Amino acid sequence: MLQNFKDLAPLQLDVIFNPNIADEAFERERLVVLEEIHWSNDNSRLGTFYRAMEPCFKILPYCRRVLKPASTIKGLIAQQMRDFHKT
Repeated sequence: MLQNFKDLAPLQLDVIFNPNIADEAFERERLVVLEEIHWSNDNSRLGTFYRAMEPCFKILPYCRRVLKPASTIKGLIAQQMRDFHKT
C-alpha cells in the first residue's frame, strides 16, 4: 500500500500543480456545475439538510456547501483556474 502511495503521490501532485485545463473542456464542466447548482437550489430536501448542518457544525468545514453560488461560477474562465493552481 505504501509503495502505491509513493508511486501515485508525485503523479497526483503534478496534476494539481500543472493542470492541463483546456478552454473548451473547462467551459463544458462549468456548464455542468451550473446545472448542478440549479438542481441543488430546486431540491427542498437538500436545502433542509444544509440548513440543519450549518448550526450543527458552526466552526467546522462541514457547515459549508460544496457548491458555490451560481454567480461565482458564471464568471469563471479557464485562465483563472489555471492561475489558481499555480499558487
